[in-house]
Amino acid sequence: MMIAQVVVDISTSSLDKPFDYLVPVNMEREMAVGLTVLVPFSKKNRLGMVVGLYRAEGVNMKLLEISDIVDHDPIFDDRMVELCSLISRRYIAPLSDCLRLAYPPGRKIKLIKRVELAEDADHSILTDLEREAFLLLAKAVYEGGRIENLLDSLDEGVLTVLKKRGFLKVVQVLVKPKSPVKMVELVDISISVEEARILSKELERSSPKQERILSILSKKGRLATKILLDEAKTSRSTLSALSKKGLINMTKVIRRPDLDLTFPEEVITHDSLTEEQSTAIASVKNSLAAGTFAVKLLYGVTASGKTEIYLRATEEALRRGKSVIILVPEISLTPQIAHRFQTRFKGEVAILHSALSDAERFDQWEMIKNGNHRIVLGARSALFAPLKDVGLIIVDEEHEPAYKQNSTPRYHGVWVAEQRAQLSGALLILGSATPSIESRFRAEKGEFELLRLTKRVLDHPLPKVEIVDLRNTGEDNRGIILSLELIDAARAALEEDKKVILFLNRRGYFGFILCKSCGYVFKCKNCEVSMVYHQKNRLLMCHHCGFRTRPKDTCPDCGGSRMGFYSFGTERVEEEIKRFFAGVEIVRMDRDTTRSRGAHRDRLIKFKESKGAILLGTQMIAKGLDFPDVALVGVINADTSLHLPDFRSEERTFQLLMQISGRAGRSDLASKVIIQTFSPDSFAIRAIKESDYEGFYKRELGVRREMNYPPFTEIVNIIFSSKCETSVIDAAKIFSDNLNVAKKDGLKFELLGPVPAPISKIGGMHRWHSMVKTSELEMVLPRLKGDYIRLNSQAAFVDVKITVDVDSVWML
Repeated sequence: MMIAQVVVDISTSSLDKPFDYLVPVNMEREMAVGLTVLVPFSKKNRLGMVVGLYRAEGVNMKLLEISDIVDHDPIFDDRMVELCSLISRRYIAPLSDCLRLAYPPGRKIKLIKRVELAEDADHSILTDLEREAFLLLAKAVYEGGRIENLLDSLDEGVLTVLKKRGFLKVVQVLVKPKSPVKMVELVDISISVEEARILSKELERSSPKQERILSILSKKGRLATKILLDEAKTSRSTLSALSKKGLINMTKVIRRPDLDLTFPEEVITHDSLTEEQSTAIASVKNSLAAGTFAVKLLYGVTASGKTEIYLRATEEALRRGKSVIILVPEISLTPQIAHRFQTRFKGEVAILHSALSDAERFDQWEMIKNGNHRIVLGARSALFAPLKDVGLIIVDEEHEPAYKQNSTPRYHGVWVAEQRAQLSGALLILGSATPSIESRFRAEKGEFELLRLTKRVLDHPLPKVEIVDLRNTGEDNRGIILSLELIDAARAALEEDKKVILFLNRRGYFGFILCKSCGYVFKCKNCEVSMVYHQKNRLLMCHHCGFRTRPKDTCPDCGGSRMGFYSFGTERVEEEIKRFFAGVEIVRMDRDTTRSRGAHRDRLIKFKESKGAILLGTQMIAKGLDFPDVALVGVINADTSLHLPDFRSEERTFQLLMQISGRAGRSDLASKVIIQTFSPDSFAIRAIKESDYEGFYKRELGVRREMNYPPFTEIVNIIFSSKCETSVIDAAKIFSDNLNVAKKDGLKFELLGPVPAPISKIGGMHRWHSMVKTSELEMVLPRLKGDYIRLNSQAAFVDVKITVDVDSVWML
């Protein structure tokens, strides 16, 4: 008999394993890994995903049979199952959730409950409780509302009586979402153009509408039906008449969304490489020729030609019949890099990221699965693209925290990239001008091969870095936005029609509103954070939960009227720029200005095509962008991430400032970087002035060794949240007490906490956390999972959400 291993589509860690089901003989030929099936589970039918198949003799006949195949097109293969299983184990996430990562938009099938009610039912025989339940269900059915939660809330005995007496029937119904694929009808002539012209003359008097159709098709060729009818000013009946005469063909084809990957810049192909680039690409080619798993850390200063290495590595992989995945951390980086890859590899590039519509993402996914594209470029979700024969994975800006998923499964994209490369026997290239401390350390230990690019292409000089000490401005934190040094430098650049980039990693108008009398700060009612003032709509907004409110003229705490605005965001900086640089094109890029479709690309094009323009933005402009006529980069406030309660705060600040500094000096043009800060003595900022990554790395590594932080240990942040603070504290303490018992079993780890999280309340949920530091994570994970499942199943903590965040990148 054929046995299918099925992961039931129930998102819970306690059922986190495949179950064996018999495959009916009539389904054996079609059964495959990756199919969605219907299976009996716990006295109900459930959806499941086939993750394995095997044959066995003398099968236990108590095994249940698969009920039906509900989607006949496999979504994933054995290798993707193995990858998702690895993710499930490391990140303590249900395997069903991990497998959904491989699903395209529009393919999620649902199994819902539906109630069928008896007509003309005699309510007189029902008790008041039974009648009330029946009327509630009838109202829900009549109004077309969802009834799953209602059924679950009603008394089981009452429902049993109603079903036995024939008042209602509860059935399960499969719901398949509408396919995002659209069809378009095309019309073409079925005779020669010359024959059509002759016939048009004959029809000119007798059938002028038919004549117009033939004339248009003769001149323009095949057209969509709607376009043709609009131009000919006629109806479908005219087409039907021509079709009956055999003069035209009408066919339906898939209308594929048109992704515009162009960017208005000339892509220069460098015929010759620098010596360092040649050494790097030779190493890459050797690994691709070997066809075995390897990891290379491409550490190259900004503008050193890393993208050219990516392009040539891709070219070599394709030549060897392999496919390629390229990851970028920000959607804002895709326009330029996608244009460069599409120019070099026409028709081979697919794009996958969240800014695409469902129809576009499904179309790209399907084209990849069908083998139409061999290169996939996108954000971390591109790791799950259905590519065959992956030979190369590139992770650009590998140090970026954006590669970490912040919802279940909470995987880290760099770790998953390494696993997929290993499963595929592929080469993994991690590229960065500021490699993460962890990756640089692994290269130092020999786990990764280190490839260095220490010089810029064409020997373009690094920009001169100038530090402006805001403590010496004579003004407080809210008074200084643009220093005199920054204003003068910007004015000089703009007068020569050069470009300026200004960076501030905080959006909004003002950072917070404070009462000068008592120190009260307006905070979100749901989150323990200050609210940000947005001038455009005159609202205080929480950037964590989205809560909005109008600012008050008087202090809610002391009743005083001395309310002041402190700190500032990009919206306020934009206003200040306009005051000093009237008439200059200002392009602002932050989450508020790039919500609309295509906004990232449109704003970058606007900046590129403007003379003497200013690009103002948050971290989405800090990396990857390449504009040769940028003469000045200004950092409005370098301290926004420097003093966060996170052991990586100095590393993040250094990386961010180094990346934004690298947007300057990408040609022979003399360039400058001005960094405004209240902390000029910070080692991170001093290292930026000297462009000294190695010095920063060695110092930071010493701090990490002393404090026993990564790369010397691995981190698990365990977060407890609930609307009830008492429940949070109790759950956190019980979890930590149980985990400490594991030390008696020989497990080696350090447990910090539980303590209130740095942001102790978000969205009305109180938050506590504990941190596990261990160098034996694989040994500790099973214990963490067991304690997590046990505490999650206790009725006393049903209102507490427990998040086990492995490879945590934020401690807030």
